[in-house]
Amino acid sequence: MIRRLSIYLPTLFQSFSNSTFTNETLPFSSSSSSSTLITLHDSHSKRTLSPFYNLLPPTQNPNNVVNLISSILKHKSSHLSLLQSNEIKGILPQLGPHEISRVLLRCQSDHSSALTFFNWVKNDLNITPTLQNYCVILHVLAWSRVFSQAMELLAELIQMVEVEGVCASSNEGIYENLVGCTEDCNWNPVIFDMLVKAYVKGGMVEKGLETFRRNIETCLIPNVIACNCLLSGLSRFNYITQCWEVYEEMGSV
Repeated sequence: MIRRLSIYLPTLFQSFSNSTFTNETLPFSSSSSSSTLITLHDSHSKRTLSPFYNLLPPTQNPNNVVNLISSILKHKSSHLSLLQSNEIKGILPQLGPHEISRVLLRCQSDHSSALTFFNWVKNDLNITPTLQNYCVILHVLAWSRVFSQAMELLAELIQMVEVEGVCASSNEGIYENLVGCTEDCNWNPVIFDMLVKAYVKGGMVEKGLETFRRNIETCLIPNVIACNCLLSGLSRFNYITQCWEVYEEMGSV
């Protein structure tokens, strides 16, 4: 059974912003795992649009972009026609990062629709998703246990953020944004193990070790596969001391 972590996010974010971790442990909640979807809240600031937009037909109302796209995505036969839909072209300029995340959140129970939408935004609209947009789709895929596609997007995101410097938001990195999105998303803690593996496979073993340490500090128990992947990466670079550190942590859980 997958254990989920009860995180008091403001405290955790404060520790991230200070680049240090406290000695306080964060308890696992055995009752937090559920097959039902959590209630979603739009916790991000909304852009202010003129109330006169509500006098327009729904397909011309910029306020309606999230509802309209979400409605189209619910009809699987309409996935491909979404790209040619004339009825939404007029309001697509209102499809910003906040709206993209809201659509993804509404698709939590249907990872296929979420991924279709995400790829449509990225490939057909030529909109570069934000770091938060990536983290939301990663949580959706991991929650649905679509691990292969989640790993592909993780590798893509790491390349963009760590190598190309794209998608960076202020001083927050991938880890901080993945944690932040747990406030609104259903999530599976395995995504944090996958981040360790993705860093190692991308040749960034130091970042993989840093992520491993953060997982330990926040009581996210690493799985054996992630530990073995990290040990393999550390040994290739002759990080013997760090290998023993990981090995000792494996023996203590």
